[in-house]
Amino acid sequence: MHCTRCAYPLWNMASRTCPECGTPFKPSEFTFLANAVKFQCPHCRQQYFGTSQTGHLEPAAFTCVTCNTPVTEDEMVIVPADGVREDLAKAADMPWTRRDTGMLGAFAKTCVASLFRPGRLAKGLGPNADVGAAWAFLWRVAVITGLIGGAGMAVMMSLFALMQSTAVGAGPSAPKLGMPTLTAVGIGLSAYPAVILLGTLLWCVAAHGLLVAQGIGRGRFGRTFECFAFASVPLATASLVSPVLGSVGANGASFLTNPANYAYLFGSGIVPGPQGTAFSTIVPYRELTPWRAVLPIDKDTLLVEDSITSHASGFGQWWETTSKLWDKHKTSQSQLSLLGSLNYQGKLTKQLNGSKHRVVYTKSGTKLAAARIDTPRQIIDHKLYWLPARGIDEARYLAGILNTPALNTAVAVYQSRGLFGARDFDTYVWRLPIPTFDVGNELHQHIADLSTQAEEVAAGVDLGSLGFQKARSLVRSALDDAGINTALDDAVRSLLTIEDE
Repeated sequence: MHCTRCAYPLWNMASRTCPECGTPFKPSEFTFLANAVKFQCPHCRQQYFGTSQTGHLEPAAFTCVTCNTPVTEDEMVIVPADGVREDLAKAADMPWTRRDTGMLGAFAKTCVASLFRPGRLAKGLGPNADVGAAWAFLWRVAVITGLIGGAGMAVMMSLFALMQSTAVGAGPSAPKLGMPTLTAVGIGLSAYPAVILLGTLLWCVAAHGLLVAQGIGRGRFGRTFECFAFASVPLATASLVSPVLGSVGANGASFLTNPANYAYLFGSGIVPGPQGTAFSTIVPYRELTPWRAVLPIDKDTLLVEDSITSHASGFGQWWETTSKLWDKHKTSQSQLSLLGSLNYQGKLTKQLNGSKHRVVYTKSGTKLAAARIDTPRQIIDHKLYWLPARGIDEARYLAGILNTPALNTAVAVYQSRGLFGARDFDTYVWRLPIPTFDVGNELHQHIADLSTQAEEVAAGVDLGSLGFQKARSLVRSALDDAGINTALDDAVRSLLTIEDE
């Protein structure tokens, strides 16, 4: 169950607004598999199972058997049933396969979603790839594109022939109306479908090759094809309009309609601000160059609106302009101001005046990356999780555990599954039996010492201006060559009593 606007996971939440973008939601708006989710009473956590065909409660309103309080389905906290992965709790919600509005309506809905909400469309795919349905949708897109393209070419060439034939001095050799029209229709019917079918297939093969090269997606080509087939409408639009306009329609619009991007557009280089640690600035045991951010923080204190507008640095004028842009472009459901969104649920104030030593780790990916940060003023981005440590040894101990393949293996049973395997780490790592750091424990201190060596090796790797994926790969290779990864993995397996694979 994810936010329909920003795809943030909404499991195990008592609030009825997305903590990421502020969009309100109701559990009754989602479709689940029968008996795949648990509905928990918000007052006493008594559990009920959704037994209807759509995975909802029957009836939707009743009196809780434990606390005797009247409750409705939309008040309840929703979690996947025991042993059910998050991605398998939802039913497939693809308009093309659901067809509750008939084939024509299903086709139209899928085309609109492909063009404007491809991410939401992908989340509607079922647990297993349906290559047949994807192919049926793709060839229809190709044929209809051919008809539209052929008709467009026929109109343009017919007008050209008409203009030539009625021009002053036109003789018997002037172009005739019938032949160019038939030629254009023939070209459109053959060329456009070929562009769509071959373009989608080549696009799909290239993307799947990249995924396999990164160690994900192997043996899942059907899933890759399914995603690209249902995402073929932007390609069809681009081939009809023009590569330039098609690119703007598919990429530019999605950027400009996202209010979050205005903070980056107008925040870059305006006023010197605190440094920000983001998902792409973390590699194992090391932080890359942090981002600069514009935030309403002065001397480790979050400013209130009145203080911001009167700020002597000129920040107040910039803030007023940016706030107006936020109010103009935020979702109609959101009641949050720009300041309220930045500090939603205290995500800024919780980081101010904090511990000197913190450990940050990536919330998603195929391999977890963690590092130690010792700059208190650094603000951690929402794509990272962080926790304070009581000292530098404890921070290194935790970073050493989090970076090991042993932890990746152990946490996989709790992770949600993406299209190509385990994806989100979130707080699942803390379901493992990780002991609190004890300076007197030899194994704990050994892990901290190995982590110190890992930091030294990571710091010595020349990363230049490489992207974070390549940088993480180089650091892990250097740790493998130094034998530190193996030593840490053995120590963590012993700590968590994980058997060797």
